[in-house]
Amino acid sequence: MDLEEKLGSIYNLRTWGFIESGIPALDDNSTFEQGKTTLFAARPGMFAKRLIGQLILRVCIQYKNPLAHFSFERSVKETIDHFLWCLTLDTRFLSSDSFSEELGNSEAIDNAFKLIKQSPYWIETRKEYACLESLIDLLRKRVKNHNIRLVVIDYLELCSSIELSKNKSISNEEKRGSELKKLKAVARELDVHIIITSVLSNYVDLRPYHEKRPEIDDINIEKPFHCVDSIVLFYRPEFYGIKQWDIYGNKKERLSTRNCIEISLHQKESFSGKCLLEFNNPCTEFRDITPF
Repeated sequence: MDLEEKLGSIYNLRTWGFIESGIPALDDNSTFEQGKTTLFAARPGMFAKRLIGQLILRVCIQYKNPLAHFSFERSVKETIDHFLWCLTLDTRFLSSDSFSEELGNSEAIDNAFKLIKQSPYWIETRKEYACLESLIDLLRKRVKNHNIRLVVIDYLELCSSIELSKNKSISNEEKRGSELKKLKAVARELDVHIIITSVLSNYVDLRPYHEKRPEIDDINIEKPFHCVDSIVLFYRPEFYGIKQWDIYGNKKERLSTRNCIEISLHQKESFSGKCLLEFNNPCTEFRDITPF
């Protein structure tokens, strides 16, 4: 091995406390650094949950990074069934080069089940925790016992702090901010990266169809950059009836918005980049189209 190859192995992202998402556009514009937090914010129908699902599959199965997933909506069975379905259609994870109905009913499902069973993935549902404080206690145990590196918390709005809920004098935006600050402190304490998903304000849907691209002000949290390290906003123009968009402002270079999402990444109150992803429906896969 020559010097260049040795340096390449030393400066591997995962060696230095970064977690690869498996989505190049995200990894090029933002890194999931251990000890920090990222807020994924979107309106319903923006494909944010599907992207989170792919991220979980890549981090756990492809890169073998231990991950804890706190789900407020799906049960364990529903989540595992969803991942099995995705894996049976994604031939990159399987020994077969093609998908057929016969394979999907037998070998592909068996292989997918083995991959999930062998992956360092721990899912928790509301049965295991009832409030933010119990969620944090459970997270500490998981990190201690399984060396968790990445944590995904689905929809913080559905999990409240008992301590904060007793205080009637503060607004919901202030409560959400305080809860995020707790999670930010826990991420640093445990040296894990925490991704929190959140729903944007419904004022986005009230704006004219050509002005629905989300902004930081649409987040239902007071001073969000005081509460998290980075923010990811999702925008899907197809959902609002927009069929084409211009790339780089060039009207001659138009792309269809079908099955596409635009992701904007913000760090420390500054815009850090955008990427455009296309969603491949059969295997729940996002691929890069072109960076902005």
